[in-house]
Amino acid sequence: MSAQTPDAGPAIERATSLPPGPRLPVAIQTYLYWGYADHYLRACHRRYGDAFTVRAFPAGTRVFLADPKDIKTVFTGDPEVFHAGEANAVLKPVMGSRSVLLIDGEEHIAQRRRMLPAFHGDSVSNYRDVVEAATHAEIDRWAPGRPFQLMDAMRRVTLEVILRAVIGAKDPQRLSALRETLPHVADVSGTVMLLWIRPELGRVGPWRRYRQAQARADDLLYQEIAEHRADPGLDQRTDVLSLLMHQEQSDPAGPNDRNLRDQLVTLLLAGHETTTTALAWAFERLLRHPDVLSRLSESIAAGEEEYLDAVVKEILRLRPVIHDVGRVLTVPTEIAGHCLPAGTVVSPSIGLVQSADANFPDADAFAPERFLDAQAPPYSWIPFGGGSRRCLGAAFATLEMKTVLRTILSRTQLQPVGARSEGTTVRHITLVPSRGGKVRLLSRTRFQAPRDSATDPDAASPPQETATKRQESKMGQRSATIDRDAPSIPLADPGLRPATAEDIERLKAVMAEAFIEDPIYSWLMPEDTKRPARLRRYFAIELRHLGLARGRVWTSSNLTGAALSLPPGAWRSPLHITLLEGSAFGAHLDRAARMGAAMEWRHMRHPLRQPHYYIRDVGVLPDMQGQGLGSALMRPTLERCDREGLPAYIEASSERNAALYERLGFQLIRELRVGGSPPLRLMLRPPHPAR
Repeated sequence: MSAQTPDAGPAIERATSLPPGPRLPVAIQTYLYWGYADHYLRACHRRYGDAFTVRAFPAGTRVFLADPKDIKTVFTGDPEVFHAGEANAVLKPVMGSRSVLLIDGEEHIAQRRRMLPAFHGDSVSNYRDVVEAATHAEIDRWAPGRPFQLMDAMRRVTLEVILRAVIGAKDPQRLSALRETLPHVADVSGTVMLLWIRPELGRVGPWRRYRQAQARADDLLYQEIAEHRADPGLDQRTDVLSLLMHQEQSDPAGPNDRNLRDQLVTLLLAGHETTTTALAWAFERLLRHPDVLSRLSESIAAGEEEYLDAVVKEILRLRPVIHDVGRVLTVPTEIAGHCLPAGTVVSPSIGLVQSADANFPDADAFAPERFLDAQAPPYSWIPFGGGSRRCLGAAFATLEMKTVLRTILSRTQLQPVGARSEGTTVRHITLVPSRGGKVRLLSRTRFQAPRDSATDPDAASPPQETATKRQESKMGQRSATIDRDAPSIPLADPGLRPATAEDIERLKAVMAEAFIEDPIYSWLMPEDTKRPARLRRYFAIELRHLGLARGRVWTSSNLTGAALSLPPGAWRSPLHITLLEGSAFGAHLDRAARMGAAMEWRHMRHPLRQPHYYIRDVGVLPDMQGQGLGSALMRPTLERCDREGLPAYIEASSERNAALYERLGFQLIRELRVGGSPPLRLMLRPPHPAR
């Protein structure tokens, strides 16, 4: 068996071999790779080293590479040996056979040469105003105080940029139709991916609906292509579609609408979700690193670019949008000490090489300064791939990210929802924030379009005015125009009221969401997929049969939280309610029974044998946590305890909750563990004398 050396020298006779890798069945590896790529590949890297083999459908045998030297071998190797188009062939049903991502050899070189002018130099800088306008319009949609997902917001921005800067659509009706249709084409779920492998599925179910959306999108794109061709001012247009049409003049085959369609869809799929995800990650990291955010905001205000550039590079390093790129070997080739057989897919791993401490010291830290102090080692920072297949839109995507970050940070103050950082989950083939990059708008300045000094004499700055004074003027203007409808943080007036029977349907869902990751309930209901439904059933019983029937349920005016309290002597649930509650625990009823018995025993012991109010459950939607709503919901019961001179009892299932309760005057009396459960902290608050 002959093998090609990396420098394409004479063939060498050598037996082929593969690096080590997991021996799990292909079906299981497929599930792990497509569902948990980041976690699975990191685990393989820890066990097998910088080169390992994974077998997953539909690619088959895939060798992942995490050593920069091996990655260089792939990126600088002969394109006739390393076929990227063949590795992307699964995308053909949606991108089209002429897509620049799916072709190899001379055909790819020619197509790439025709597309390059649209993504370099002045062409890219011309799109800055389009990105700014789309971002300003999106900011104006946000409601102060209301949580939202930046993935959704950034998806709208990047789609609008594609419509205006790439497709160049101007007709209002067609723009509206494209906004409606293109997201369905770009939303390539795992279910839809089956269509790429088994085209016959396109006749039924969700695959048929996807084909219909694809046909509508194609019709709109062909309409746009025809309108461009008929435009006498085509030479003056700067959108990507117009520039591609200019390059057709050098194509011996002449104008080709199908080719243009395939490139437009490729730019949509390759540039829409990826930039969206990178921007969502940028804000997720910045908002949880206030020191970096402060420095970036100051540099933006000063009109500096260097730190913004470093932040973008660090985001793309720390949170890569895709985990790897692929090349199919056309001949046996030596890489990483193995002679890999022809047909093997070699995958330089973006995620692994960029997270290695050997390449980036303290690699898990978010530290943009690393890109100010030094350049990344060669072939260790590869968010856009490399070699002759490096992403055509890299400069466009970088400009778009920098423009969106600059615009949003100059106009808004955002707050992350939830104290915990967001994890990584796989959406289609991109690695997205697990909660969608959830934030809350605290304040926003009104957008004032820049004035033209040639027509407005007041727009020109006096010659003697310094840059510092101009910036102070801008900052003063900003502070004077902050939206006044943004709520104060923490929440001042949640509008408390007793819950009614009509509220229970909503509040059971609120409580289930509030306790979905609670340590005790996670132990009592370990099946992640069934826990939400079981918690809704449990809290429906708690709220209706205990709270309304035997005690009191306090809630907020917008039903975003609830607190259930029971009066003295009512802490023990009647038998029929205990049986109803037990039905919510399914196969793990034994755990609930042991925990309940232990808690009941504690209630009968000193100091709980004295009369007391029992605050049984306090829950607040995750989006509203940290604003004081939980404390406010407990306040009516605590005030009643103080009036009547009685203690209040509560159980804390986490250190965070225990710390909150301590601030309200509760004291730890015991920690309870049952059969390997997490600790349940029993806490008592003596009555506070009236002041």
